[in-house]
Amino acid sequence: MAVRSGPIVEILERRRLLSVSTAGAIDPVFGSKGIAAISIPNAEFTSALDMAIQQDGKIVVAGSVEYASGMQDFAIARFNSDGSPDATFGNDGVVVTDFSAPDAEASRILLQGSKVLVVGDANGNFALARYNSDGSLDNTFGNGGTQTLDLGSDDDKAFGVAMESNGTIVVDGQSGGQMALVGFNSDGSLDAQFGNDGKAITDAPGFTASTDPTTDGTGNTLDGSGGVRVLNNGNLLVVTNEQESDGSGRVDFVYFNPDGSMRAFDRGADQNNAPNVVGFAFAGHGKVITFSSDGTDTLQRYNANASLDATFGNGGTATSTLDWGANGAIQTNGQIIVAGTASIGYEEGIAVARYNANGMIDTTFGTNGIVISPSAGYAGAAAAVDANGDIVTVGSGYGSTNPTLTAVRYRSSVGITPPTATLVSSPTLIHSGQNQELLSITYSSINGLDQNSLQDGNITVTRNDGSGATLPTYYLGATSNADGSVTVLYQVQKDYFGHYFDALDNGSYTVSIDDGAVYDLDGAAVAAATLGRFNINIATPSGGITGPTATLNPLTINTVDVTDQIISITFNSSIGIDANSFSGDLTVTGPNGFNQNAAFQSEASNPDGTVTATYDLQYDDVHQVFTSAD
Repeated sequence: MAVRSGPIVEILERRRLLSVSTAGAIDPVFGSKGIAAISIPNAEFTSALDMAIQQDGKIVVAGSVEYASGMQDFAIARFNSDGSPDATFGNDGVVVTDFSAPDAEASRILLQGSKVLVVGDANGNFALARYNSDGSLDNTFGNGGTQTLDLGSDDDKAFGVAMESNGTIVVDGQSGGQMALVGFNSDGSLDAQFGNDGKAITDAPGFTASTDPTTDGTGNTLDGSGGVRVLNNGNLLVVTNEQESDGSGRVDFVYFNPDGSMRAFDRGADQNNAPNVVGFAFAGHGKVITFSSDGTDTLQRYNANASLDATFGNGGTATSTLDWGANGAIQTNGQIIVAGTASIGYEEGIAVARYNANGMIDTTFGTNGIVISPSAGYAGAAAAVDANGDIVTVGSGYGSTNPTLTAVRYRSSVGITPPTATLVSSPTLIHSGQNQELLSITYSSINGLDQNSLQDGNITVTRNDGSGATLPTYYLGATSNADGSVTVLYQVQKDYFGHYFDALDNGSYTVSIDDGAVYDLDGAAVAAATLGRFNINIATPSGGITGPTATLNPLTINTVDVTDQIISITFNSSIGIDANSFSGDLTVTGPNGFNQNAAFQSEASNPDGTVTATYDLQYDDVHQVFTSAD
């Protein structure tokens, strides 16, 4: 490549395309086009059940993995804030913990500083595991990092976990059809000051356990709870749901003192189709939002006494078109997000719905309040809001080779700025003796630039002489900058034949970008715009511009029995000879009428500015030699 100086560039304008994104758009800079997945080797199925976002932005997912043998283990995955697997955690971002049980699953996460505590059940018992920041089991907890507890029933099941101000870890669940709260010390041992030697197994008023551990003697089934939360006053709230044999039921609020003793029980009203509560969140002013997983997406808002808040949705209940709802979260502006599953045609996918604070579906979010991502996985389980206000959901995925634990990130707000393009200025001129020039354009995009869109023809260089003539442009490469922008190098040529620029090319040229030529990972494109212009200003020779001349250098062939001979021609021009024009052969006609081909061999520049080219003069195939007859 010839040594060159860049063009004079005058920056004309920097255009910004109005946003074409909508709230709920999948964030293309997260993972792979918005979807992050960690596969688990040899797995038959995976099940994501809960998630948490650490202060450093890392995303923790808890659930289970099932193998062909039928055994299930705890499965914990951690992603970096950009969606890449956290290689510092476990085995390339995933940890599997074996409880030697056919039905172990981790259902809830509690972050404890740099440590991750997960609770669930294994073989019909409460099961807990605590991990260090690198994913190794914390040997200071329980038995080598794990703890199991048999509460006396074969169906002990944990639903939630919280930590009191004194460090007591409270796990809620059920045992034999009764509510069960268990207090653990920070080392995994039972907290003897909580309940009865660490256990608070309770029948709510009006709820009496029978010989059937799943019913209260009247056909009512304690179906589960939405977890446990610590209130501002230090008391505990457990939201339970109870199903009757005819499908009806209710949602109850049970309050406990910090020591595990029952403080109050607020019985909810009977409902014909009582939801299966899987989580709840505080909505302010004493209100509680419950999330349900029962074949639909059902949100309900309750007052502190477990009565439905009639000002929310339709008499306290709101629904969307999700096929299956799961856990959710509340944004700082009061809008409510719900993870779940929905279908596009015959294909199910992880989905998220958003409601306004009054329970009405947010029609500005996705399509009619829902975003479906079939390629992400088949079951959404939980949602959270990250430090930037964006939405993260987790679920179970298929994976290319093994099932995955999957996370998807969505933009919460509209107003995303698509890419901008800026022509990089350079203060020097194009000089003679060059067949190309380099231009640099910097593209900025908060969504991440789709570098597959960078290619030949992104920009157009037009001569400003009224002819409308354009110069060929070629993409050479891209460099990522510290601020996230990308600077792209383009080559500009005089023509498609590689000829040199000369004084005849002097003038002004405009650089523009074509509409939709360059776009970001969200599909938003730079608008068509004029980016700037440069000038070609090559000095004209004092004697003016004259056309090139060619002189055959003296040559006499006086040797017989040769098949070829090298001849040379010297070319001269007032503005210089374009070396790239030496690509064709010459034809030499002899006195005998034969035409002989002279194939171009090489060219060399001379001190006086001329160029000498050599050609190989070959005889034809008949004679094969030069003779005196020629």
